[in-house]
Amino acid sequence: MEEKDNMKDSLLSKIFGCLGSIITFLIGLFIIVSVIKLIDFHFLSSEITAYPVQCKEKPSGNYCKNPEYQLNKTVYKVIKDRQEVIAKSEGFPQLQKYTDCAVIDRKNWTCKADDGSWEFGFSDGEFYRILYTGKEYNVYYVSRLEYIKIICKDDKGIMKLLYIALINLLE
Repeated sequence: MEEKDNMKDSLLSKIFGCLGSIITFLIGLFIIVSVIKLIDFHFLSSEITAYPVQCKEKPSGNYCKNPEYQLNKTVYKVIKDRQEVIAKSEGFPQLQKYTDCAVIDRKNWTCKADDGSWEFGFSDGEFYRILYTGKEYNVYYVSRLEYIKIICKDDKGIMKLLYIALINLLE
């Protein structure tokens, strides 16, 4: 009887040991893929991303003391030879094409809205926006790393970050 119990314990130990190894491997793989997906590889193409954040009060320049939450990022495809930019905002299926642009390279360009109410672009890799309508928005733009930090700031941040990594993995 004791020998039978020892065999059962040995078998269960092997099964749980094997499952533990598989789960550890899968978690490790998930973390590696997540980190790779979080790295911005747009420098390999002609794309650059703007990371907007809502501020609780009016930001001072491109700085905010009290960031509230991140907004949907926008990826810009810069086409130098045609002097145009195509924008794809996260969460929106349609592309926006801007043709009134002056493009030097991926990190240095400017475009004007079709109605002339605002101008935007990148200067040395930093996004900027100029509104000519007098409207003010409590939005400022941050680096990719700062954007990720703001995602992680709230209580559900790590789970949100893992969810984003999983969605990117499945895309």
